Amino acid sequence: MTLNLPLMDIIRNYSPMPDSPQHLPENIAFIEQVLNAFDEPFYVIRAADFQIVFANHAARKMGLQQAQTCHALVHHKDQPCSGADQPCPLMQVIQERKPFTVEHLHYKPDGSAYYAEVHGYPLFNEKGEVEFMAEYSVNITARKQVENQLRQLQRAMEFSANGVVITSKKGIIEYVNPAFTRITGYQPEEVIGQNPRFLKSGEHSQEFYANLWKTIQQGEVWRGEMTNRKKDGSLYWEYQTITPVKDENGAITHFVAIKENVTERKQAEQELERLAMTDPLTGLANRRTFFDQAREYFSFAPHPIGQLSVFMLDIDQFKSVNDQHGHAAGDEVLQEIAIRLNRNLRPGDLIGRYGGEEFSILLPRTESSTALQIAERLRLAVSSSPIETQQGAVSITVSIGICRAGDNTSSLDDLLHCADEALYEAKRTGRNRCVSYTNKS
Repeated sequence: MTLNLPLMDIIRNYSPMPDSPQHLPENIAFIEQVLNAFDEPFYVIRAADFQIVFANHAARKMGLQQAQTCHALVHHKDQPCSGADQPCPLMQVIQERKPFTVEHLHYKPDGSAYYAEVHGYPLFNEKGEVEFMAEYSVNITARKQVENQLRQLQRAMEFSANGVVITSKKGIIEYVNPAFTRITGYQPEEVIGQNPRFLKSGEHSQEFYANLWKTIQQGEVWRGEMTNRKKDGSLYWEYQTITPVKDENGAITHFVAIKENVTERKQAEQELERLAMTDPLTGLANRRTFFDQAREYFSFAPHPIGQLSVFMLDIDQFKSVNDQHGHAAGDEVLQEIAIRLNRNLRPGDLIGRYGGEEFSILLPRTESSTALQIAERLRLAVSSSPIETQQGAVSITVSIGICRAGDNTSSLDDLLHCADEALYEAKRTGRNRCVSYTNKS
């Protein structure tokens, strides 16, 4: 079982520290049995020549030969280890005169490598010199693999363009990556230990957050878009995936949120939607949008159908404005008229650019007399003062045709058609006036 020195002699003659009391075990065979029960190699190395003088069963399974050195056994080398990458435990113990632990790459008899955590302990002789070192090593290959995987995962999170937030099962932040800081403006020390609710924008209902929390508490993945608020108070859109992390028993231990900043995409979508719905020159609803919204009012508005009126408004002699002052001035006139009309309408009234120099307006909850008053107010808002353009001041008037929903108008198209007839009458009878279809001769 033993090599050059029996374990009895080593224990009798050498103590863990100089001048320490000698405690000789009565049953050396029992100690040898204990050491042999270790799954990991344990051996005693002589400081003078690096030879292994005692080895347990696990060490001998590594192919230990008589009078073999430690570096020959575990490194398959003729010389002791050296350098910062592979420091020699025995040399360190001799120099520092205290235990030393280091990670090494060891080799099995078949030449395959594995990671070992090496622990060396000095054994002093009666002169206080380190004459032997007791060493045992632990195979940490599995641990190193896990550490490497975690390190790679951490690097992936550190360099990820998406924000990563890890919380406890109670929702308390334990980790955020640099992308989270870039997106939100919050440093890790400002948010770790907090609940992510401080990011709330106020744009979502309590039910929205309750459904989110219910989903992940049930162990399911939640995916969706939400608006959050940065440290500077500005809002941003993010697409978020929140995944519950479970232990081997299926119990939730953490939540991991991957947060993709989609603000630019959402802004582009909103801009495309705005362009599709509005007139690019005046900013008013375009013809299609006006029709969609007006149909909704006409079909579903909770008020008597007789309290719904429509205006068709046309700029008088607009062609002469373009001819005399140019199309740029004409555009300025259209923009200013849109502003004046909007300013003199009520909340809930609909206005759109019907086409060219023509505007359409829908007035819900409006009797005939009130509609006529509003039409006169709009006419005066346009004609009361000239419109300033880059080419000079331009005096403008408008004609307005009015139609109230009733027996002769069973659809929105009928209503607009009647308003257009009233507008034609206003133009025919001198312009710069308001004519109601119901009063038309």
